[in-house]
Amino acid sequence: RGHSGDSGSLEAGEMVRDESCGSGNRNDVLMHDVLMHDMHAKIIKEWEERQEAEMEPWEVVRDVLLTWPCSPAREHIASCRYLLEQQVFVERWLRTSNRGGADKVEQTVRRLLKHVAWRYEYNVEGILSENWTAHDARNEIFVSGLDRKPRPSVT
Repeated sequence: RGHSGDSGSLEAGEMVRDESCGSGNRNDVLMHDVLMHDMHAKIIKEWEERQEAEMEPWEVVRDVLLTWPCSPAREHIASCRYLLEQQVFVERWLRTSNRGGADKVEQTVRRLLKHVAWRYEYNVEGILSENWTAHDARNEIFVSGLDRKPRPSVT
């Protein structure tokens, strides 16, 4: 799945199953449901408080993610902290939301949680430190399509 996997928002009383918490047994799922409901309420409350304090939506998203209580999502977030602290990065995600107000913030938080989990799973941060000498020695080049101009795109 891509980073835009969940475009929905929580409806009142609806619970979300987030694979990043718990082991999957019934008690963990119930505890996780309570945690996610509490996080939804926290996001709404923070949005309202910060709107009164004239804070920007990207700051709310940043603060919610950087204080996320659930493990291993905390570890995923820590690996991308430098991105989440950049206004331009978070605002790019906010612009792609099709909701408004607190729902927009919540949708962005949920999508960014999935995105940072994907980055962690595929070790995006460590790709440049990998050993590419065998690949370079083969001198392989693949034409993977055309760009906008239309020039060949080479990988």
